[in-house]
Amino acid sequence: MTDLALDLFSTEQLPSTVNILLYGPAGAGKSTAAASAPGPVMFINLEGPNALHFARKSARDADTEVLEVRVDWGEDPRAYFRESFVAAKERGVNTIVIDTLGKLRDGIAFNIGGESPSLPQWGQVGKAMTTILRELRDSDMNTVLICHERVLDSDTGDRIVEPLVGGKTTTEAMAEVDVIAYCGAVRDENGTRYLAQLVESKGRRAKDRSGALGDVVELNLTDVIASYLASFIDDSLPFDEELDGCYCELFGEFH
Repeated sequence: MTDLALDLFSTEQLPSTVNILLYGPAGAGKSTAAASAPGPVMFINLEGPNALHFARKSARDADTEVLEVRVDWGEDPRAYFRESFVAAKERGVNTIVIDTLGKLRDGIAFNIGGESPSLPQWGQVGKAMTTILRELRDSDMNTVLICHERVLDSDTGDRIVEPLVGGKTTTEAMAEVDVIAYCGAVRDENGTRYLAQLVESKGRRAKDRSGALGDVVELNLTDVIASYLASFIDDSLPFDEELDGCYCELFGEFH
């Protein structure tokens, strides 16, 4: 026997926050969706000074406070993340966003190994990313990880679409989150709607630990997070059948 004190949970601890990974092509509404999460929302922005203009406009219309920490290329993202994480807790931030996760990894790699990191240096990068992902996972804030998409061919010749992160961090990031959403814009006679696919189909990686959100959701993360959390209390909550039906065909014939 050891002296380790174990915490044995005899009753279920319901989630109070949700960790979400959004990915997809450019113009799919990922950053704007992140700004629709419960506020205040803090962005750690590695995508340049113009990346959040439309997201900020959308957040203003919804009366959501957006805080931005801008990380320019060449600066060490690890220091910015540590300071941002502390500041987010002090400011009562409800949602913290990494935009994008792939650029975060690239920035860390550059600061560790320059333009051509060695294999051991890539190992250091992986450890740094693991630390960040687990701190976000275990925090008392919602987390949104934004990624571009990466299209691959499998051994069987089928197409695979996954988040663009890099190395083993891609798999680790997908494992650590509660929801993986493939984002896309759907245009019809009513205009443009930004939707997210939550079930794996057409080679697209997706995930929903609640099993209650349906195949497709509107990219309003305040609503998505509320529905996700409520599903553990009332599993009879319906998802939007209109989106699950009519928009499945427009968005890529999920079934």
